[in-house]
Amino acid sequence: MHIWLRAIRLHQWVKNLLLFLPALAAHSAGGAAWSMALLGFAAFCAGASSAYIVNDLFDLKADRRHASKRWRPIAAGRFPRQHAKVLAAGLLIIACLLALVVGPLFLLVLLVYLAATWVYSGFLKRVVLLDVALLGGFYVLRVVGGATASGVPLSAWLVAFCFTFFFAVATVKRQTELTRSHNETEKIRGRGYQPGRSGWLMALGVLAAGVTGAILIAYGFSPSAAALYARPTFFSWVAVPVGIWLARALYEGWHGRVDDDPVVYALKSRFSYLVMAAVIVIVAAAF
Repeated sequence: MHIWLRAIRLHQWVKNLLLFLPALAAHSAGGAAWSMALLGFAAFCAGASSAYIVNDLFDLKADRRHASKRWRPIAAGRFPRQHAKVLAAGLLIIACLLALVVGPLFLLVLLVYLAATWVYSGFLKRVVLLDVALLGGFYVLRVVGGATASGVPLSAWLVAFCFTFFFAVATVKRQTELTRSHNETEKIRGRGYQPGRSGWLMALGVLAAGVTGAILIAYGFSPSAAALYARPTFFSWVAVPVGIWLARALYEGWHGRVDDDPVVYALKSRFSYLVMAAVIVIVAAAF
């Protein structure tokens, strides 16, 4: 069972909590909205796990040469490929059935997400810059799915924040891979980046982090925030802890001290929980 849980990357399900974000950001108290979001969460968890297995099958040769990814169940040979294919197909069926219960439109969003991840795993992850943009886009699709499932109007502010924030996080992921590579002339296997030319990637991450902070500040002075908060300008201060977290992640990524998966890095870091606590306090003060 442990091997199965590792194969489906159970810890990655935390990303799908973004499906609850539209209802949370809109201060929705409707039970039906949260129930549908919960079903959508389950559908995305099953679908995403299916996509992760497909990705591991695509990256099998590269993962076996990777310092840490070679220990993944499929790459290490501890989870047979045939079993992995059956599991991926089963999870896909479960995801689609759950999504259909939520609604046809939600099913469409899920299928778009899955199709994008398959194309990404197939060859787009090798396209410089586009791969990072797609990683950010996957998070946005989760938010779109959450809004569709809960019936909450999709906020342009929320979409813009999620894309720029996770774009910055994606650059941290790639920067970490580049820093950890010991070969200064060859491209990293399965990627299009070269370690000796990574400065521009760091610059993009810094730019995305800056835009993320600007979006949070601007939102605090917007009519949208005024409609939801008694002291909306207080919300702008969220940019401070979020900006500090991104700056630290970019710095750690530059030095190769971030886990291959930034989600694991965030979950293991006490600093992340301190930042989250600061965000909660600031948002509470804005009410």
